[in-house]
Amino acid sequence: ISSIVYPLNINFKEIPKLTTISNTNYIFCRFPAYDLNKNFIENINYLLTQNYIPILMNLENSYLNNKLNKIKELKELGCIICVDLFLDNWSKEFTYCINKMENSDLIDFISGFSKFENLNQIINKFSSETGISKEKIENIYMNEAPNLILEV
Repeated sequence: ISSIVYPLNINFKEIPKLTTISNTNYIFCRFPAYDLNKNFIENINYLLTQNYIPILMNLENSYLNNKLNKIKELKELGCIICVDLFLDNWSKEFTYCINKMENSDLIDFISGFSKFENLNQIINKFSSETGISKEKIENIYMNEAPNLILEV
């Protein structure tokens, strides 16, 4: 799956044509680590009312990483939650957030696996850091869930 990843701190209304995944309604939206606009929910609602399905990325590295209820709310709105396999800097906060999302069935898929360099090693590291089984990472989060998007 490849597409443009739009930062959530921009105004989507100002972009005439958004690029989606394989001409579907799915659109990648990245939470910035800092400087998230207070109106990001308005941006998400705008996308939803335009029949886009936001795939939210970088939650584990945003200020929402300790706000599980807010992440649940976003999922209930119709957003898809994505975690990046290639986290730049592992921390206890990232691991805690990913574990909380995993335990609450909030993660829909894991991205970043298009970088095939040392993929097996990265999967092993992700599994060991998060406690999510390698089989679940590969078979559910990296294989089954993205295929559901491509089949729409």
